[in-house]
Amino acid sequence: MTLVREHDDQSSVLTMQYSREHFAVTLRRTGFPEAAGEAPRVLPDPVEGDQIAAFLARYGITLDEIVNRMGGIT
Repeated sequence: MTLVREHDDQSSVLTMQYSREHFAVTLRRTGFPEAAGEAPRVLPDPVEGDQIAAFLARYGITLDEIVNRMGGIT
């Protein structure tokens, strides 16, 4: 995971970026092998959170579902 600071004359924003491979491994570990196989082919590296959410939506997967399968609390 990498934090990237983006700014213009008016504001500054931090965005989180993730390794495409780390994301694919996470999908595989949480039981989404089809999405895991597709992720490295279609996502940029690094991949940002909004790109991850859009990718997951195509498979009907939510971030909450991934967190829950990893043992987290949503």
